[in-house]
Amino acid sequence: MNQLVISPDLERGLEDVRSALPSGSRMMLFETDEFKVDDAHSVIEAAYLASEQEKFLIIKATAYNHYSQNALLKILEEPPRNISIVLIGPSRSIFLPTIRSRLPMRTVASKREKTPLEFDFQTLDLGAVYAFTKENRFLGKDDARRWVEEAFAYFKTLPPRTPAREKEILDLFDRSFRLLGVGGNGVTLITALMLRMLEYRDDNASAKRR
Repeated sequence: MNQLVISPDLERGLEDVRSALPSGSRMMLFETDEFKVDDAHSVIEAAYLASEQEKFLIIKATAYNHYSQNALLKILEEPPRNISIVLIGPSRSIFLPTIRSRLPMRTVASKREKTPLEFDFQTLDLGAVYAFTKENRFLGKDDARRWVEEAFAYFKTLPPRTPAREKEILDLFDRSFRLLGVGGNGVTLITALMLRMLEYRDDNASAKRR
């Protein structure tokens, strides 16, 4: 899935994108100070080279001129099979509204600051699980770890259930932290956590009604 990544620290943004790529996927990096029309043509040419495995075209630039962005519009709307394009830039304002409206946008903070994850655990349902999975395909390792930490804090506010069931959830959190530490896929781990938390919460609600 194509994506727009905003980070004042471009190297940090690139590091975050790389850490979130699925295992075994191919990556091509297009890196420049100003992304111009010739650069856009190079990306388009690379996108149309047949690939039997998923390939990510990563563009990292301090500035993107309007002509180069317009040149990318068609391929962003209809990318070739197995191709995903990620644009990394220092601020959302450098991108045209037509680009911003076509791509899910994610912000990556510098190492000195944190951005809010803006996830309301109180509204957790299957729709929220689907939306999270769709919009956070490139979730970085640090954001994934923070999400699990905040999910654990929310879990501790839920009414206790049977000791065995509570231990099962705690073991799942522990396993998630450990797998993130060795390069586990953040979105896959978090999706499993959300589904289990949803099941746990609904079981608690059913127990209260009985």
